[in-house]
Amino acid sequence: MSTVILCNRMGRLHKAVKAPPEPLRFLSLVDDGEGFRMLAHLRQRPHAQELSKTRLLRERNEVFRKDFTQLIGRLNTANPSRHWWAMSFTNKNPFATSLCRDTAHFLLVAQLSRTSEVPLLVITNSIGLSNQIKSWAKGEGVAVVDFVAVERPFRRFIKRHTPVGTVKAAARLAGFWASSRRYMPPGPTHEEYVVIATHTHPRSFTKDNGYQDAYFGDLVERASAPGAGVRSMVLAYILEQPREQFKKLRALKFGLPVLPLEACFTLSDLAGCAWQSLRLYLRPMRPEAATEIDGVDVGLLVAEAIEDSRDSGDFLLNLHVYHCAKRLAEKVHISRCLYPFENRSWEKMLLMGIRSASPETRMIGYQHTSITPSHTNFLLGKGEATVAPLPDSILTTGEVPKEWLEREGGFPEGMFKAAYALRPGQGDQLPARKRQSHIKHLLVVLATSLEEYINTFLFLEQAFSGSNCFDVRIRPHPSLYPLKAALDVAPLQDREFYSESTGPLSEALQWADLVLYASSTVCLESVSLGVPAVYIDLGFFLNTDPMYGWNEFKWPVDEPTRLVETIRQIESLSDETYLRLQKKGREYAAAYLAPATPSHIATFWEG
Repeated sequence: MSTVILCNRMGRLHKAVKAPPEPLRFLSLVDDGEGFRMLAHLRQRPHAQELSKTRLLRERNEVFRKDFTQLIGRLNTANPSRHWWAMSFTNKNPFATSLCRDTAHFLLVAQLSRTSEVPLLVITNSIGLSNQIKSWAKGEGVAVVDFVAVERPFRRFIKRHTPVGTVKAAARLAGFWASSRRYMPPGPTHEEYVVIATHTHPRSFTKDNGYQDAYFGDLVERASAPGAGVRSMVLAYILEQPREQFKKLRALKFGLPVLPLEACFTLSDLAGCAWQSLRLYLRPMRPEAATEIDGVDVGLLVAEAIEDSRDSGDFLLNLHVYHCAKRLAEKVHISRCLYPFENRSWEKMLLMGIRSASPETRMIGYQHTSITPSHTNFLLGKGEATVAPLPDSILTTGEVPKEWLEREGGFPEGMFKAAYALRPGQGDQLPARKRQSHIKHLLVVLATSLEEYINTFLFLEQAFSGSNCFDVRIRPHPSLYPLKAALDVAPLQDREFYSESTGPLSEALQWADLVLYASSTVCLESVSLGVPAVYIDLGFFLNTDPMYGWNEFKWPVDEPTRLVETIRQIESLSDETYLRLQKKGREYAAAYLAPATPSHIATFWEG
């Protein structure tokens, strides 16, 4: 009989691992300081074999992507309702909830426990994953020893056993409602409006009290220009720093009305949403349909996702969008509604709300940025398209994502139309950079998660160990984590091999001879300028490459020891070959993030 040992604390590791040393396999599923300390201790232990999480997940990520898509698609097809779609895990976004990650890790542990009777020690912080492993092990004849310490047990108890998440979400919405009274939409009118529904951020407001949309860019400015030919308004879904955003809204000077979503909300709507959320707390949903992947049941993880949606208040926050959208459609004649399409829960609530009051409104989604295989939220399972709330059409940033979505997405035929890249700085075609005789300046762009930051640092340190022939600049995402957040955790031996890239991205790209990335859309801006790109495959549970499947001016690297070798390979290309690949790279970027043309612009008003 095999044994799985679960642990997440150095203090418990000594209890978990027997002395004297016996054969042991160990696998770390976390990237934090405590996890790295435990790894360092286990690596020194005789007869202990480390299993590579990156290699094992990389080998499985494509199969897992399809299996996970079909699992959630099957659940969505069997349980369609407004309350079901209001739970964030139903959109399959692997980063919105822990369900996708925990499922990938659970399937890996289940497979490893079947391949050998040598005990397997798993470093994990996930209580849901631990519970799923223990439940599965009972029917498999696998012994489980659980040494996972619950983080903040009192806080977890309060969250799980009281409706505090619902109360906090309701209080937040009450504050939004009070702050939005001055922005009431126009009364019932026969004038037709185009509504641009969007997330707003503090950076959406300029220093001169103007407005710059993070998703729709110059389209909003075109709509606000005199003689635009359409009557428009912006429906703002405020999430980050609401006090600052409401303050900036009061000072806003812009050609279009910018209405907070809650301007259309009523106290009776709030009370109804809170009551429905409390009902979900008292009577959790029990979804129909099988919760198995290859015969392995992940039902406990699905139940955990339902509880998290309820306990976090996400269910209430998503559900209220339905009522806001419905109220707006009752007051304003909306001819069409544009919104950034990522197939998220709030988008489904927007669709259902507007259509409940105005079935004739044409709903247009806009795929506004790059797509990677990790974007499982863009994928539908078998039969899911027949029940899921979907827009009338989806506009893409170009032909490349359109073809990918038509091929992989499972959407109804004819739903996608190629438009252009609206976000500021995308779709611009500048002169190609001249080739440098030697590659010296390396720009590393970070995005997505702290886990990516940490693993990129570790990858680069190992890749450049003993090499000082490159000038490496690391650029963090402008609105996510600073580099210090990763440096405080990553067990780096050398903190001198890089500097931080500051200043405008355009200047950083002009400086770079080569761009390295793990998930950032900057890779497309790089090849559009004629700067070669290298994809660092960090071995996550899903592939994160925005240029997945295309390697003509991009080189993938999955091991640190191959990075310098790959750079030398790029340097060794003949001028003729380099220029040919550079041209293909620019053409690919232009087809992915298409520049504006009159016909592309027209699709937003006619598509």
